[in-house]
Amino acid sequence: MAWRKHPRHMTDEQFADGTTIDGNRLDDAMEDIKDRFNSVPLGDLKHRFVQTQYVAGWTPHKQAAKHHWPWLRSKNVADTANVVGTLPDSISNTYRTKGYSTIGAPGEEFTAGGDAIHYTWSTSFYFHKPGVLQDIFLRMQIDASEFRNTFKYGSTPPEGTVQSEGNRDFAFVIHVDSPFAPEDRTQNNPVVLRSAVNLAREWTNGILISSVAGDMAPSSPPWVDIQGVFMPIRNANIPIPRDSRVRIDCVIPDYSNANNGGWGDTNPWAQNGFEVVFTMLEEVEQ
Repeated sequence: MAWRKHPRHMTDEQFADGTTIDGNRLDDAMEDIKDRFNSVPLGDLKHRFVQTQYVAGWTPHKQAAKHHWPWLRSKNVADTANVVGTLPDSISNTYRTKGYSTIGAPGEEFTAGGDAIHYTWSTSFYFHKPGVLQDIFLRMQIDASEFRNTFKYGSTPPEGTVQSEGNRDFAFVIHVDSPFAPEDRTQNNPVVLRSAVNLAREWTNGILISSVAGDMAPSSPPWVDIQGVFMPIRNANIPIPRDSRVRIDCVIPDYSNANNGGWGDTNPWAQNGFEVVFTMLEEVEQ
């Protein structure tokens, strides 16, 4: 016989042959049934989820932007080039991100006097309830006027690469802070890692649009002939525990030679815009 819920899950009033049935008992039973249906206990439903899209992005004002904020050095170094004022005795997190060492632009620990250093843009989201990270979409956007990253290696490519090959020096990482040491980056749990990807193979078709009206100060980039790199990750189905802080990191190289790659050696964070959209499945609650 198939299992089914016992009537006492609905009401404590029990009606059977040979027992008395009066109006008060009927009223009590109907009140119990009404309260249960209105409360919709989780055990009475299949797990149902609603999708929510979270959006983050970085659009530099002009390609000639001087300051790197909010991009920070991927490796924290206690030297006068990175610290204002008194140098600290120690660094809590030497590296901001795990797994960003890539072909053509390995991590700084491997490149003393090498081709590139790295900068990280990081943003975080806090989830009080458990959920499922379903889809992630990353777009790096350029146009014909302000943002002109070629996403290809130049005439003096780094070791292990060739000229005009698609850049393989970008890292995209989603990681979850440890619940026991949330400020210790060594304890983070990476759940998504895309690095050393040939960006020229992720190219998306452009669209020619009219210039954006200059109705704000400072003026908006014109965004003419929009195109760039699109990196979708679909059906990831990654469980995110409750009370999790999820970090999204983009890591780019800052080359020592302008002809190393599309990021160049001046303001690499201003060569294109960044947009991240990810879909979380969150359980329907009462």
